[in-house]
Amino acid sequence: MLPEINLDDLTYAEIVQRAVKNIPSLTNEWTNFNESDPGITLLELFAFFTEIQQFHLNQTSEKIYFEFLKLLNITPLKKKCAKGLIATTVKKETVLPKKSRFFSDTICFEVVDTAFLVPEKIESLFGVDEYYKYQSHTNTRVYLFGNSGENDNFSIKFSGIIPENKIISLYFSFHHANKFRRNYVSKNFIPLVNFELYSEISNEYFKAEIISDDTFGFIKSGIIKFRLKKSSDIICFKICDGEFDIPPVLNRIYINTVEVVQRKTLCEYIDTIATADNPTVIAEIYLALNGNIQAYKKTGENCFEKLKTSDFTVYKRDCEVELKFDTYGDIRIVFYDYDFRDFLCYENAIGLSDLKIHLKNKNIIGDNFSIMVENNGVYNEWHLTENLNLSEFDSYHFEFDAEKGIISFGDGDFGKAPCGNIIIVSATETLGKNGNIHSRTLNFQDENISVFNPYQIVGGQNCNTDISEIQSEYLKQEKNMPKTLVTKQDYEQAVMNTPGLIIEDCCVVETSELSNYTDLYEENSVTIIVKSSKKEHLPQRYCENIMNFLESRRMIGTSLNIIPPVYVGISVYCTVVTSDTNTAAVKNKIYKIIKKHFESEQKFGAVVSQPEIENIIGKLKFVLLTEKVSVSAKDADYIIKLPANALAYAEKIKVDVVHL
Repeated sequence: MLPEINLDDLTYAEIVQRAVKNIPSLTNEWTNFNESDPGITLLELFAFFTEIQQFHLNQTSEKIYFEFLKLLNITPLKKKCAKGLIATTVKKETVLPKKSRFFSDTICFEVVDTAFLVPEKIESLFGVDEYYKYQSHTNTRVYLFGNSGENDNFSIKFSGIIPENKIISLYFSFHHANKFRRNYVSKNFIPLVNFELYSEISNEYFKAEIISDDTFGFIKSGIIKFRLKKSSDIICFKICDGEFDIPPVLNRIYINTVEVVQRKTLCEYIDTIATADNPTVIAEIYLALNGNIQAYKKTGENCFEKLKTSDFTVYKRDCEVELKFDTYGDIRIVFYDYDFRDFLCYENAIGLSDLKIHLKNKNIIGDNFSIMVENNGVYNEWHLTENLNLSEFDSYHFEFDAEKGIISFGDGDFGKAPCGNIIIVSATETLGKNGNIHSRTLNFQDENISVFNPYQIVGGQNCNTDISEIQSEYLKQEKNMPKTLVTKQDYEQAVMNTPGLIIEDCCVVETSELSNYTDLYEENSVTIIVKSSKKEHLPQRYCENIMNFLESRRMIGTSLNIIPPVYVGISVYCTVVTSDTNTAAVKNKIYKIIKKHFESEQKFGAVVSQPEIENIIGKLKFVLLTEKVSVSAKDADYIIKLPANALAYAEKIKVDVVHL
C-alpha cells in the first residue's frame, strides 16, 4: 500500500519562520526582520496565501477519489435489478409483449423479451432405453442421457402440437449431487457437448433452430429457446460431439418459462425512420399498449421538433401498436407510463452554471436514463457522461447520480448550461436489494393465464459508494484470483476456479519430473496436472476451457501444458484381530476406511507406505492387533513413491479378520 502524502504539513507560523531564515542566503542588505518591516508584512501575506493553497491541495474529494480508483479498474457498485424466472400456463396461444408487468404485492417485475406461450404441457420423456411419464408437480431425478451418459439423445412428448416458426422456451432444472462443486459458468465457456434439436414426425426427423442455450450443454439449470421448422408433438435432443464430465440429472422441466427483471419502465423511446414507402412503425412493448405516446421529428444534429397528434395515427392491437406517420424522416417515439407525472423535471432553466436537479423519485437508475431540453419549440438531446470535467464547453452533456437522484449540468466551460424545459424521455426505476423475493411469492391469474415464480428472484443490490468497502471487496477479489499468474499457487488457484468445470484437484509440476512426457519440456513452460471426475482421461473441452481461462493471465513468454494424472493401482492386504463377534461387519468397515483413504486423501506424488496403512487400521477401537499388513504396486512394495503427476487408488483390498 502506498503511503498517504500530506501536503498540508506546515502551519502559518512555520511557513513564516522558514521564509525569514532564508532571507540572509538571498541578500545581505535586508537586515530588519521585525514585523514593522514592510517586507516582512508582504512575506506574512504570502505565507497566509500559501497555507490556504496547501490546505486545498491536500483535500481529496469523493469524486476525485473515485477517479483515482478508476485507474485501477475499481468502480462503485451500482444499483442492480433482481432477475429470475416465471412459469406460465395458458389456455390458448398467447403473446406477452416485452416489458409486460407482473407484481408481487407492490413490487413490479417486467418481462425481458416478447414471449410466445403455448397451451401444451409436457407429457413424457424418453431416451434410448427408458420411458418416463412426466409429472409437473414432482421432482423427477431422471438421467437424461443414461446413468453414465452413455446415450446420445432423449425426447420430449407434449400434450399437443408445438407450432412451427415460433420461439418456444423450456427451462431445465438439474440436480447437482457431486461432492465437488461446479464453478460458475461464464459467457466465454466452451460447452462440454454440442447438441442439435429435431422435431419428430412418424419416425422422420426435421432439424430445428436453437435460438439460445443457457444450460451450456445441459451442465447447469437454464432456458433453451428453439424454433421448429416442422410442427410436432415430439422433439428430440441429440448430442453431436463432446462428452459430459458427470451425466446430467433432470430435476424438473417447465415450458413457457419467461425471464423477468425487477424494474418499472417509466418512459422509453425508439428511434425509427418513416418514409413514403414505409410510413408504418410496429411497437411490441408494454408502454406502447398501456401508456401515452409522443413523437418527435429530427431536424438536425441533436435537434427535434414535436409532432402534433394529427401527424400520426395509432392503432392498438392485442400485443402490438402500429403507428402510421403522415410526415417522413427520422422519428423518435416516446412512450410514457400513465402514472409517470414527473417527466417534466425542471421548467424554464435560464442557463445558470452548475445546475443541479433533485428528482423526487430516488429509485431511478442510470441505465438508459435520457433527457431532452426544450427551448422555443426546439428539443435538444442531451447525453449522459460520467465526468463533466472531460466535456467541451459546447457539449450537451449531463451527469446523473443515481444514488442521490441528482442531475448535474455543466458550467459553460465544461459542458453547456441548459436553457428551457428539461424533459425525461427514458427512465427506469428499481428497488435494488428490496426487489429480491422468495419463490412462489409472485402470483397472477386471469381467465387465460396463470403465473408464478418457481424459484427465488434475486441479484438485486443497492448502490455502494463507501470507499473503504469498495477497496476491501477489490482486494478480496484480487486475493482470490490474481490477474497475472506468477507462482505455482497462482496457477493452481486459477485452474481450480476455471469457469464451468468441476476440478477435483490440480498440481503444477516441473516438466523434468515427469516420465513419458519428455516432449513437453520447453523453457519457461508450465505443466499442470488436472484431475477431473473422469478418472480414465481428461476431456478435451476441459483442456480448451482451462487454456482459454489462463491465456489472458499467464506471463508473456510462458507456455502452458495441461495433462491428466497417471493413476497407480495399490494392492493392500491385512490381517487383524478383533473381539467383535461380527467379523463380517469388521471386515466391511476396514475395507471402506482403506477405500476412503485412497479416494479422498491422496495427493499428487504422494508416498504410500505400509506403516501409514498400519496406523490407519490401528486407530480403530474394534481392532485389538494388526498382525500383517502389506502394500504393493507394480514393481514396488512396502514404501511406494509416486511420480509427481501420479495419484494412487486402491486397486485391490483384501482384509482377513480373526476373532479373539
